[in-house]
Amino acid sequence: MKRYLVILMTLVMFVGCQSRQVTFNLEKDGVLYNYNEMMSLYHPRHWTLSKDELKLSLDIINESEKEALYFDAFDVEASNNHQELITLYEAKLKDLGLDVLEVQEATLENGQKCFYVEGTIPKNQTAFCEVVVYSGQKQYIYSYIANQEVFEENQEIMLHYLYSLSVNEAMKTAL
Repeated sequence: MKRYLVILMTLVMFVGCQSRQVTFNLEKDGVLYNYNEMMSLYHPRHWTLSKDELKLSLDIINESEKEALYFDAFDVEASNNHQELITLYEAKLKDLGLDVLEVQEATLENGQKCFYVEGTIPKNQTAFCEVVVYSGQKQYIYSYIANQEVFEENQEIMLHYLYSLSVNEAMKTAL
């Protein structure tokens, strides 16, 4: 009898631990944002979106949790290769007082190559992660930033949004 009770308890604990896994679907939980067929990305459905009409820049804010997604596009020097550009970007972040903890090559959901950057902002106990795509003479950055506790809690889900970024190669010079 004790053996069956132990097996039952183990099964209940196993099922209970498995139920903590978060199921996530970009199409259901997010909103697709397209910019003139040049780029697209998903963002959380109930967050506030504001955009800069003068340049391709988006602020997507969740004020209740003090977390945000930011998207920006910048011109870059075409004579540098992508590895040199990400090294320059990392140096720029460090000059701004950010601690860069990780920089690695990654692949977006659409198969485009990107760089994944993760770090902290020590002065206000904030963490960030971002994907950086170089295409033509542009640098596209899609970032997630939040206080350390919220960041650790939501990073896994927010990575789905970051990796949803897509830059249309055919339109890369139009921006």
